Amino acid sequence: MIKKIVNGNVYFWLVLHIALGFLAGLNHNIAIGWAYVLIGSTVIATLKYRREFVLHYFFAYYVSFELFARMLRLTPFVPVESGKYLAMFLMLIGLSQKPNNIGKFKVSNTGLAICVLSVPSIFFMKLDDTFWSNLVFCWFGIFDLGLFVLYFSNFSFSKEEIINIFKLMVYPLISISAYLFVNTPTLSDLQFGISANAEASGNFGPNQVSSILGVGIFVVSIALIMGYTLFKNKFVDIGILLLFIFRCVLTVSRGGMFSAILGVAIIYFLSSKSKSINQRIARFATFTIITLSVFFTFQYVNKISGNTLNERYRGTTVDVYNGEKESDLETLTDGRSTIALAEIEIFLHNPMFGVGPGQSSTYWDISQKFIADDAAGNEVVASHTEFTRLLAEHGLMGLVICILLIYPMWFYWKKRRELFTRGFAYYLNLGFLVFGLSMSVHSSMRTMITPFFFGLAFAGMNIRPASKDKMSSSIIEKPFLKTT
Repeated sequence: MIKKIVNGNVYFWLVLHIALGFLAGLNHNIAIGWAYVLIGSTVIATLKYRREFVLHYFFAYYVSFELFARMLRLTPFVPVESGKYLAMFLMLIGLSQKPNNIGKFKVSNTGLAICVLSVPSIFFMKLDDTFWSNLVFCWFGIFDLGLFVLYFSNFSFSKEEIINIFKLMVYPLISISAYLFVNTPTLSDLQFGISANAEASGNFGPNQVSSILGVGIFVVSIALIMGYTLFKNKFVDIGILLLFIFRCVLTVSRGGMFSAILGVAIIYFLSSKSKSINQRIARFATFTIITLSVFFTFQYVNKISGNTLNERYRGTTVDVYNGEKESDLETLTDGRSTIALAEIEIFLHNPMFGVGPGQSSTYWDISQKFIADDAAGNEVVASHTEFTRLLAEHGLMGLVICILLIYPMWFYWKKRRELFTRGFAYYLNLGFLVFGLSMSVHSSMRTMITPFFFGLAFAGMNIRPASKDKMSSSIIEKPFLKTT
């Protein structure tokens, strides 16, 4: 099925996903059936057709669809953490077949090390009725990230394949947007405050909805900057981009927008070094359109919200707004800094193997516990930042994993002069890396966004931009980030 979506008429699949968004809100069985068709056909293809490399296409789609399933609350028919389960199951099967399109399968030391180093802390978990939920919620994510690195390190994607990956991410986001328009109050009826807006998020976790819409903003913007269209017409792409920006801003949750802006800005400013004046002008014009779209959409929603949206983005909390508290790092980060510091303290007291996945919240010694959204969109006290969670729950092993996550940034910094001669493909790798890691800073690994994009950063990009820009047209046959 995923191949049919990839190769099918884009307008047919756009209309189908708009209909899916509307109809699934009326009858959840439609979404459940669609999920089973997708998963079942992918499992069959993975088991039966060894050379049918569909896993990267399937997970590109499922990164977004998983969130749609959560919003519809399809559990137990589609488990809340279905993306993590499927990544664990399908990636292990897929990797056993040694998939690659670069000549020979190679084991990525980075991916393997992340998987192996994440295991020891499991033995320090409490064997109670929360064991399995903590394991899935807190450990599967980092282990799946290692599996994605192992997988993507053996692939080099053409321009067409990257565009297909982008399109597959966007289709479920069209369904999410359609669902939100039908199942949320009108603008005049929305109640805004100095906090994330659950009403505008379909009564689901605003942080997760904002994050997944940020994916849409990121991939559509990157395609436009590259000079390509996802849906055959640039105006259609721009319209979809405006839709995602609008719905993302309405959540009043900042994470998805900040991550998208960061990823897009890095790719644009690196690629703007092109020697071709026409290419520089085209990219500048596109970036300007994107920037203005974000600015005017923000101003429009801010006016409707009575300026509370602006206060939220400035880091104002309810206590600060009411004059009961001074603005500081704690309020600016909405409590994330407090939790991060508490997790660092846990690490210092349990430096060897940490306290085990999912156990850090029971060790926090903070005067006020801050609320986050768990995978099901429910309000819980939970870690927001994957780096400090790794330290607290995995100890020194977690510290090494953090270094492995950050090292590619250092690698790109050392190779920065090469970036301007290697071509657009390498900017794309760096953008994926930054975007994926930035998501883990504000929403840990509640979704599959970070594992997928971090893994994708290790793939080769066999790309020629749309123009004849000599500087950016080099063909990349193998991954820039070394796999051994």
